[in-house]
Order: sequence, then C-alpha cells, then structure tokens
Amino acid sequence: MLEIFRDLIKSTFIYSLGKLSVKFAGLILLPLYLKYLSVSEFGVFGLLEITSQIVVSFFGFHLYYAYMRWYWDDELKDKQKSAFFTILTTLTISCAILVFLSYPLRMKASHLLLGNGKFSNALFLMLISAILQIISQMPLTLIRIQEKPIVFTVASIIRLLVIVVATYYFFVYTEMKLSGIFVAQIIGSTVLLVQLGVITIKNCLMKFDLHILKKMFVFGFPLAVSAIFGVILAVSDRYCLRFLTDLEVVGRYSLGFKIANILKVFIVNSIGFAITPVIFKMESHPQRDLFYSKLLKYYTLLLLLVILPLSLFGKEIISILDGQSKYSDSYTIIPIVCMGILFGMLKDTSMTGLYLKKNTKSIPIVIITIAGLNIFLNIILIKLMGYVGAAVSTLISQIVFFCVIYRKAQSTYFIDYKVKGVFLIMLIALIVLPFSYLNLFDSLTINLVVKSILMLTFPFILVMLKLVSSKELEMMKSIMRR
Repeated sequence: MLEIFRDLIKSTFIYSLGKLSVKFAGLILLPLYLKYLSVSEFGVFGLLEITSQIVVSFFGFHLYYAYMRWYWDDELKDKQKSAFFTILTTLTISCAILVFLSYPLRMKASHLLLGNGKFSNALFLMLISAILQIISQMPLTLIRIQEKPIVFTVASIIRLLVIVVATYYFFVYTEMKLSGIFVAQIIGSTVLLVQLGVITIKNCLMKFDLHILKKMFVFGFPLAVSAIFGVILAVSDRYCLRFLTDLEVVGRYSLGFKIANILKVFIVNSIGFAITPVIFKMESHPQRDLFYSKLLKYYTLLLLLVILPLSLFGKEIISILDGQSKYSDSYTIIPIVCMGILFGMLKDTSMTGLYLKKNTKSIPIVIITIAGLNIFLNIILIKLMGYVGAAVSTLISQIVFFCVIYRKAQSTYFIDYKVKGVFLIMLIALIVLPFSYLNLFDSLTINLVVKSILMLTFPFILVMLKLVSSKELEMMKSIMRR
C-alpha cells in the first residue's frame, strides 16, 4: 500500500508541475488582464472561459475517458492502437463539422451569451481553442495511461510558455486584447499537438473499429452529458450573474473565483490526472477497497491544507493583484467556492464504485436534477445576497450532489470510506475559515501573523485528536523522504 501511494504522489507531483505551469501562467497574466481589460471585459473573459469548458466537456463525448477505462480490459487487448486511431479520427471530424456550422452563427451567439455582437470574433476564436483542446485530449490521455508524467509536464510547460509570450505580445503591442487571449491559446495548443505528434503516430493503427467505438460511445456519452451538466452546475453562477446583474459584477466575481480555483487546478486536476488510471489498475488488487478508502481521507486532508491559506489570505492576495481596488471585495467568495470544490471532489471520488461496475447510466439524471436545483438557487440567492449568493448556491448544490451520488455508488459497490472521520476533519477546518472575513487588528502584519498561527494549528489539532494515525504519519514521512 505504501508503495502504491508513494508512486501515486510522485506522479501527482510531476503532473502538478504541468498543471502548476497553467495556473502560474494565469497568475502571471492576471495583472495584465486587470490592467488592460475593463471590469466588464474581464467579466466577458470569464464567461468565454466557462463557455469553453462546456464545449470541451460535451463535444469530446468523454471518449478519452472510455478509452482509459477500456485500455486495460481484455476486450481491447492488442486493439489499443486501432481504438486510439478510431477515437482520434471521430473527434477530429466532429470538431471540423462544429467549426463549419458555428461560423455563420457567431454574431447571434455573441448577442445571446454576452449581450453584445462586438465580442463575436473572440467567441469564435474561443471555439477554435476549445476544439484544439478536445483533439489534444487523446494523446494526453495516452501519456497518462502509459504513465509518462514527465512527457506530459514538459509538453505542458512549453505550451504555457508559448501562451504567455504570445498573450503578452498581443496585449502590449497590438489592439487584440480579448481576442488575443484565445489566439495565444490556439498557438499554444498547436505547439502542443506538434510536440506530441511522434507519440500520436506511433500509437495509431489506421484501422477504423466501429464496434469498439459504439461500445465506448455508449459508456462515454452518459458521462459527456453528465460532464456538460457538471460544467453547467459549475458555471451557472456566472451566467446567472450575467443575466441578473451586469458584466462588472461578473468581473468581480470571476476574480475571486479564479483565486479559489487555484485549488482545483493545482490539486484536484493534478491528482485526477494521476489517480484515474491507478483506480482502474487497482480493480484486481486484493487491497483495493482499503486503497479507495484511504484515498478519500488523504485527498480531503490535502485540499483542506490548501483551502485554509487561500481563504485566510484571500483578501491580501487580491489587494496585491489589484492595485486600483476595483476588485477589493472579491475575496468574500473564496472560502465558499473552495468548499464547493471540496464537495465536488468528494462526489467525484465516491463515484469509484459506479465506474468499476461500468454503471454510468444513472449519473446524467442526477446531475441534470442538481443543475436545475443550482439554477433555481442562483436566481433566489443572487437577488438576496448579490454575487455571494451565487457562490452559496453552488456550494449547496455540490453538497446535495455528493450526498445523492454517494448513496447511489455505495448501493452499487460498497466501499468503507469511513466518512465520519473525514467530516470531523472538515468540521475542524470550518472552525478556522470564518477568520477569513475578520481583520482583528489595525496592523496588517499582526493580522498576517494571527492568520498564520490559525492555519498552522489545524494539522496539530488533527494529530492531537488522533484523526491522523501514527502509521499514516510514518507513511507520509516515508513518502517525503523518498
């Protein structure tokens, strides 16, 4: 068990370097966005980003995930290369059709989504950028399956360097501000595909396997529907703000969300990249249930160790990024959004039993219902609480989503997650989080010291209450030594 977690953390760390470069590039460019874009334009950028997520989630049909699930299956033995070619070809053709059909509609779509036709070019460029992400999912998935995190990280870092340089050029030396962001992303994704060209060609057998495609589509399409409604669940807060308030409110909310979303990019996505192939490989391992149980606990603990500093120092982070105080109150949503991400992780991890039993048909019904609940809560709470209500509605929806999925997954395949201990760890963290909103002293230095002490007491309390055992501490020390 120790060896498994050690290898997992090693892979996660290497993957996180690639993911870290994504967010680090975003943080480097964030002052540039805040300087050259108005608050309204920054709100439009936030809406275009989340629209891109919807496109990637749906039009990828989750075939990359189906390929990952089938890769180790006896049914795909000696057919991995033809299956890879089949899926890559299918995605490329469907994306080309999407671009062709979308171009004449870009003006109407801009008016509908953004309230102004002048953003139509940026919207269409965003679509092309999203399509390149869909196509690049397959070679990146192959790298994950073959456990080549260094290749993934190097390719990601090179792509991000290209994006940073290109974005800086478009902002400083041209008039392409908002559109320039997505042109830079298109250039970066093209560079990524060129880098992975050799791996892609080596793992392609030019044989179109319709039988396998049908099976993977049946498995993946419910997940794609789930993914798109999952994205709607995650982004409806900003769309509801767009239609119920104005773009400046969306801009202020988007900045606080971006800071909180560091948690997802740094930790959740990195671990997700590393852990998904391991979960399926562990299916026949005699200690698989113990592994799944410990994974949920360690995952929660790790996220809380990041949530606390992000929340406690959110106000200071935003004041450093925003020298003009246009976004001074954006920090108020950071703890709420972070907890929503935590419950989203709990929900995703508890789905393990459904994936192992290949039972994905019930997921879309649940997620569509939760997405509807979230939109309803957004309409009510935004009117009552402003943009803080948008964050609260998402948190409530994620909590309900976790409870429903957990019960469904446990009835399909029971895993003793020992959730009481997990929730006790979360409760201790929740005692500290309200201090994010308090300035107990006039001195900034004293406030920082007090918040630092509060943050550092969290792990000590866990040890004193024996919520983290001596064996687990020894395992963590061993991993760190390695």
